[in-house]
Amino acid sequence: MKYTIKIHSILAIALSLFWPLVAQPANPVIDSLIHLITYDSYVAHFDSLRTNNGHFRKVIEAEVQSADHDACRDYIFRSMQHVLGAENVSLHKFETGNYKGLANVIGIKKGSSPDCGFIIISAHYDSNNSNETQLTNCAPGANDNGTGLAALLEIARVLSEIETECSVIFAAWDFEEQMMYGFPVGSNHWFSHFVRNSKKKKADEVFPIKRKEIIANINFDMIGNPMETLDGKLVLWACLGNRSHKKFIDSYITIFNEYTQGISAINGGMIPYSDHYTFAARRIPAVENLESGFSDDPYYHTCNDNIENEKNINFSFATEVTRGGLAYILSQCLLKND
Repeated sequence: MKYTIKIHSILAIALSLFWPLVAQPANPVIDSLIHLITYDSYVAHFDSLRTNNGHFRKVIEAEVQSADHDACRDYIFRSMQHVLGAENVSLHKFETGNYKGLANVIGIKKGSSPDCGFIIISAHYDSNNSNETQLTNCAPGANDNGTGLAALLEIARVLSEIETECSVIFAAWDFEEQMMYGFPVGSNHWFSHFVRNSKKKKADEVFPIKRKEIIANINFDMIGNPMETLDGKLVLWACLGNRSHKKFIDSYITIFNEYTQGISAINGGMIPYSDHYTFAARRIPAVENLESGFSDDPYYHTCNDNIENEKNINFSFATEVTRGGLAYILSQCLLKND
């Protein structure tokens, strides 16, 4: 891969003894587009996502869900409508057992080439509190998963402003925090009802697509609290160790690291949790963008996972993770002449 070096050659020789050379990204169009996502535009989503101390988006066994759960869902819905158009966004309502009032928010941006396929970008919007004494009073989920939702909405905003060759589906999943039949509930419901297998009859659902049309799933789940011992690292998780998945992850890491600054992505291996697993288990390339510190995060699934907690989220890190994810998406779906 060729790089264009900004420093003049003579000066570079002298400076190289002290500083590494700074390379330009391969595609300046991609570089300029990802920087439409700013720290301020990313952080601006959090109050409306109901991530403050005391907010509660945990799915409960009831006829209706909490006011915070529904307000978060409605904000995502309105935000997608604003950038994608009302006709391209829908609520996919569902229920399971005694859990009612659930809905995935799905938006679509159609590409210029019907043969290019779909990239699915996703994040879940329900939250959790695993402390038995606090099951009903708070679950703000600022990092888990307000950070992923802000990434989803920012990427939708930028992609809505440009023409792409491939189509993109934006999915805010409900009820990720509980697994049923081995899968997160919301994403598995959508896949089961809206992705048609070639052996089945044509579905009459909204946005039906064929399994073979899905290029990849890019999932964002907890991207705001990197572990100190892996400072500046984003851990990418896959599920299946087959050749196509490895090639996909390697490509994602290469592009992510080429366009981001101050952080880098590493391959964490396989993890059969979160919404990317819905796709990976069906042999569709999928990646989980997940912070390096989730296993040691003292605020994980507690009331302290809120935006008032200054130790909770590194917003600069999360903003850069969002840019890196967008860089990969643009590398796959930009028009060839861009």
